[in-house]
Amino acid sequence: MEPTVPGVFIAGDVAGVEEATTAFMEGWIAGYSMLIKLMGAKEPYVTLREKYVKMLDEYRAGPVSERIRRGLKHVVIGGESS
Repeated sequence: MEPTVPGVFIAGDVAGVEEATTAFMEGWIAGYSMLIKLMGAKEPYVTLREKYVKMLDEYRAGPVSERIRRGLKHVVIGGESS
């Protein structure tokens, strides 16, 4: 994951507190994103990053992440509830 600072990549709790499985997937996404940025959009990096993005989206939409989705409704960011 690349925040608003170019060349900086983040994963895990820095990107948002969830749990270990999502942190691992975010780590793979960040790693492949760095490779793509440094080496260009070459295979297999693009396909592998897309695979982990899809897995992360599916995991977050599933029943395991239900408690996290409910909890995020109560998070305060920058003084405002999200």
